[in-house]
Amino acid sequence: LDRLDTRVDVVVSGHTHWEYVCDYSTYNPAKPFLLTSAGLWGKLVTDITLEIDPASGRVISKRAKNVIVQSPSYTASTSRIQNTDLYPMFEPRADVAEYVARYVAAAADYSLRKIGTVAGPIDRASGPLANTGGSLAMLIADAQLAATTGAGAQIALMNPFGVRRTLTAAPDGSVTFGDIYAVQPFNNDLVTQSLTGAELKAILEQGFDSEGPEQILAPSVGFSYSYDRSRAIGSRISGMILNGAPIDPAKTYRITTNQFLSNGGDSYSGFLKARDEVIGTSDIAALEAWLKAVPPRAGPTEARTTDLRPELNPNRDTTPPGQKYR
Repeated sequence: LDRLDTRVDVVVSGHTHWEYVCDYSTYNPAKPFLLTSAGLWGKLVTDITLEIDPASGRVISKRAKNVIVQSPSYTASTSRIQNTDLYPMFEPRADVAEYVARYVAAAADYSLRKIGTVAGPIDRASGPLANTGGSLAMLIADAQLAATTGAGAQIALMNPFGVRRTLTAAPDGSVTFGDIYAVQPFNNDLVTQSLTGAELKAILEQGFDSEGPEQILAPSVGFSYSYDRSRAIGSRISGMILNGAPIDPAKTYRITTNQFLSNGGDSYSGFLKARDEVIGTSDIAALEAWLKAVPPRAGPTEARTTDLRPELNPNRDTTPPGQKYR
């Protein structure tokens, strides 16, 4: 933001998932633009008003506010969304509502088709463990490994922040395509690449550096590692084991990730050093095939990552027993 041209008047930002309207000049007087974001899930829309001098073509005043989007009550994927009298309610515009309804109807059969069964809810983890991805991130890694063995894959790694919600089945255990799409709505291709053991360790270390939120990549079955936050950045990963054997720093391994990670997403730039890339199926197709293969599929329960110093977890839950949040 501090490098933007001074002619910029408004920055409409996204993907931070926060809602704000910020007069940036209070932070940097040389950059007097508005910085806005409408949060996430379509809860808000940013109403921006600019006054422009037609003679000079310059913006002479600007203001913005976030408006709560409150539609008539409806049933979402997990609950009934009720209204409140505290904010205005907007009636859908008839022509737009009709247009949306056509696509909802067209997608219904595909979204509601059963693609497998599970033995129970498979948790993505939340609260202090949200950066691990829980059992669900490991299940996804297993699915991606199985889908790319033809490309020589030995290990698959899933970024926990790419798991959007817990996989919850119907009472009979059935799972629909819509259920897994809510878990992984990105349609990323899977990428299998070659990395040395040393390069793999460097990538895992990036989950504990200062370049972004701490994120512990979830490994596929057969691969495990430990981490120790008391050690210096760059030296926190240890105990990397593949199928009972220690990872050899000089040996080359075939690693599968989604395309977002392989392109350096979530600050994992180490993947950009990988070689011999093979593009495979999509992440959601791999998950669908994995759930279909074994009915009912259970989520992994074994520990594949080990926190050697849990007391140093910056997200550790210190709530006294009996006062845990849900």
